[in-house]
Amino acid sequence: MTGTKTFTIILFLNIVLFKTGYSSILKVPEQYKTIQEAVKAATQGDTVLVANGVYHENFEIAQKDLTLTSNYIFSNNKQDIRNTVINGSKNDYVINVTGPNTTITGFTIENGSDGVSVREKMNFTHNIVRHCSDGLDYESNSGGLCQNNIFELNSDDGIDLDDDVDIVIERNIIRTNKDDGIEIRLQHYSGDTLNYEISHNLIVNNGEDGIQLIGYPEESARVITIQNNIIANISMAAIGCMSDGNTKENFEAAPLTERIYIYNNTIASCSYGICGGGNSIVLNNSISNIQHIALKGINQKSIVAYQNVYIAEIPFSECNLVENTILSLNPMLNTDYSLSEKSPLIDRGISEFTHKNEHFYIKNEMHGKSPDIGAIETGLPNWAKAIGF
Repeated sequence: MTGTKTFTIILFLNIVLFKTGYSSILKVPEQYKTIQEAVKAATQGDTVLVANGVYHENFEIAQKDLTLTSNYIFSNNKQDIRNTVINGSKNDYVINVTGPNTTITGFTIENGSDGVSVREKMNFTHNIVRHCSDGLDYESNSGGLCQNNIFELNSDDGIDLDDDVDIVIERNIIRTNKDDGIEIRLQHYSGDTLNYEISHNLIVNNGEDGIQLIGYPEESARVITIQNNIIANISMAAIGCMSDGNTKENFEAAPLTERIYIYNNTIASCSYGICGGGNSIVLNNSISNIQHIALKGINQKSIVAYQNVYIAEIPFSECNLVENTILSLNPMLNTDYSLSEKSPLIDRGISEFTHKNEHFYIKNEMHGKSPDIGAIETGLPNWAKAIGF
């Protein structure tokens, strides 16, 4: 056994024991025939450990702090994710999470109306969700951490978020979904500020938008950060803003009032680039090979600076641009969307920016005298390769 695997096992067991001091590991199918039986039998802080196999189930995790995991937690072998399958047989959701602080890791989840329906905060890591309607469906009062997953071949959205969600979505592969990669509905909300942090994701080959933000008539207390993502080969808009609850993309470029930070993304080979945003700060993005408009309707309180736009039918339309900061250079992308060693975008970005007495600091690792323009910083480990691109 390697030192890394030994550390993983010790860390996992420590986490399990730390939760309550009396936690148990319930094994499926060794002790319980089905996952649902084990979940029902589990008490606060327990772990349900599922052996490799195919489980035809639809079940709920409710009213308990529970970890549901495959052998991946011990092996760190991705094959355990593919070999531990929960198949919903097209009967409603596969898993419905209504209990707080649930952790789900190490499964292939498939064939449900929703892969996982979420109504509380949870950790969802190292899973594959496919052949569902929405892969992951977050509802009111939910969110948490969504990390190192694959969402593919779903008939609607890879990830769907509704109402008051507070979430980190990072290092996921979101591909070949029929509708949007990520869809976010911004219904009226007036409590503590909700944060949506979407970073270091590979969002490719989706049938409508890469990320769609859907506004409503009343302003909401939300901040959305879209940073260091690769958004490529998208049929409609890489990032599209819609109004009045409309999810059918019409490229209206709605002037959403929520603050949206769009930093250091690489957008390539899409129908449209970034459409809309009335309070958006758009910096350090590389946008190339756009069929129609690269940046549209980013106006009102918004600002666009330090962009590279290369090959687009219309580079800009109705945008607040900072003069002398806009480039039109061949980014010289590698096949993994990193910059080649001779790219003119290396060290051409900024780490800080001031506009109308408001100062913006871009929290990003940097190698060189200035950050690069685009999603992958040259000279640092390539995160896209690390997640399996």
